[in-house]
Amino acid sequence: MEPLIKAQWLERLRSGTIEQGKQYLRCGEARCCLGVLCDLAVEAGVIPVPFHNTTDDTYCYGAAPTTERVADRASEEIHGSYRSLPVAVQKWAGFNDSVPPYRDNRYYRNLADDNDNRGMNFNEIADTIEWEF
Repeated sequence: MEPLIKAQWLERLRSGTIEQGKQYLRCGEARCCLGVLCDLAVEAGVIPVPFHNTTDDTYCYGAAPTTERVADRASEEIHGSYRSLPVAVQKWAGFNDSVPPYRDNRYYRNLADDNDNRGMNFNEIADTIEWEF
């Protein structure tokens, strides 16, 4: 992972100013940990401001606005993403995956699962990023 981007991401996650959300990069004002990274990419000019889908108050990061949910990587590059890192953000941050994986002892884990299913808060996720990436 790019060290400067990592430092900015850790600072933002630990700031205590962002409401933590689940299942979407952003829903309303809440963001998952990957949504926080997408916001940094927007601020850096890597991707455009996300499209706001007012039907369900979610946001699509990384490409042209669409209300379609896409499942395959080729479509994601055209339509953006609601749930995982867009390709441009992956490349910018130095990741090879839309949901960055890591190995925790004998288990393979990923940041989206930590955020959405394992009940980790942003400070715990920041600690994981600091040690694992």
